[in-house]
Amino acid sequence: MNQLLRIFASPRLTLGVLGFLVAYSGLAAWAPDTSLERVFGPLPFSAVPFLAAVSLLFLCTLSCTWLRAGRVLSVWRGEVPNTHLELSSVRPLSIKQFLRTQGFRGNDEILWRHRPALWAGWMLHLALLVLMVGVVIQLAFHDGGAFEAAEGETVSLADPGIVFARSPGAFAADRPPDLRVRLVAFDAHRHQAGFAPDRRSRLLVETADGTARDLVLDRAAGVTIEGTTLFQAMPTGVAVVVELPGEDFRAIHLQTEDERLAKADITLPGGGEARFTVEAERPFDDRRGSGGLTIHYERDGFVTEISKGESLHFGNSRAILVDLVRWSGFTYVRSPGIPAVFAGFVMVLAACALLTFPSGVVRLSTREGTTTAKIWLNRGSAVVAAAWQQWRDEGTEVDVTNRGKRPSSYGEDSP
Repeated sequence: MNQLLRIFASPRLTLGVLGFLVAYSGLAAWAPDTSLERVFGPLPFSAVPFLAAVSLLFLCTLSCTWLRAGRVLSVWRGEVPNTHLELSSVRPLSIKQFLRTQGFRGNDEILWRHRPALWAGWMLHLALLVLMVGVVIQLAFHDGGAFEAAEGETVSLADPGIVFARSPGAFAADRPPDLRVRLVAFDAHRHQAGFAPDRRSRLLVETADGTARDLVLDRAAGVTIEGTTLFQAMPTGVAVVVELPGEDFRAIHLQTEDERLAKADITLPGGGEARFTVEAERPFDDRRGSGGLTIHYERDGFVTEISKGESLHFGNSRAILVDLVRWSGFTYVRSPGIPAVFAGFVMVLAACALLTFPSGVVRLSTREGTTTAKIWLNRGSAVVAAAWQQWRDEGTEVDVTNRGKRPSSYGEDSP
């Protein structure tokens, strides 16, 4: 088992996987028109090769973390690794006083310096594992898309044709979230404190169990409900609201052709094509308002100007033009991996804070009148050795040696 762990913990294998991920990410992010996108589609970071490489990197990091945990536990129990510094003195009080000036604390036989910091490297590896788990979950299960709603209109995101530009992960749900969204009010020029004039919407959102929530969206932040976060988007325009037989209302969203003209081509019930055109006196986004609006309805080659309350031929029935309102664009995202990503970043910061404290262990022993201190430090062994040379009393019999390999800089042979 340990042999397999050492294979996965191999620096060469780890660096090779990292190199592949760097090259792949560079091609996917900065060269979108390469063959990479043609092979894996518009979501190369959800493709099998990328997820497989991240999984292999996870195994490498997990193996290294597991092996490192054993080494840290042994030091935590007071066992000194073979790569240690050894100091000797015939005056035990002198060597103990010296170790205390170097920050070591403990009982008569075992002393530690910043003992909790022994776990800094292990915690950093664990943080990387949590980050990778969060990233893989996010890439595999995330979901996002866009939708539109006019004032007074209710849309069900799970219905076909409502959500567009959807970008689900490889293992995301088959359908968008089961939410019914009603746009109660929309202001295209809301001025928020600290922000330029921008969009603001009031929504009534109903979940699958019938629970309804009154939400306010602006460009500063989204609102989360049932694991789905809704955001205010930039696109907006005008919509024609018509009443069909049976008191059925339909909002027809017009797309802005230029700053004063919007159009919408529709298929009529029973067949046939028609077009609504709205022309404004001033630009639609003018803060003074768009001024007077002229509505034209084109059907079978005939164009007529219509007003609110007028009846018009609408396929095999008649409809009444009820109102002309604003529609707004929105986006939604489901991000199941984000909590793990945030937790990973917090753990990275905590590990980096611990890394600022040089840690180590000392085991003292006395034989034939000579006190020996076996010292292991994650870094700074040479500094302690130099300080000991300055500390020794004149005429005291002292020996300073390195046992095992030469103490390395931080990051090599450390738990």
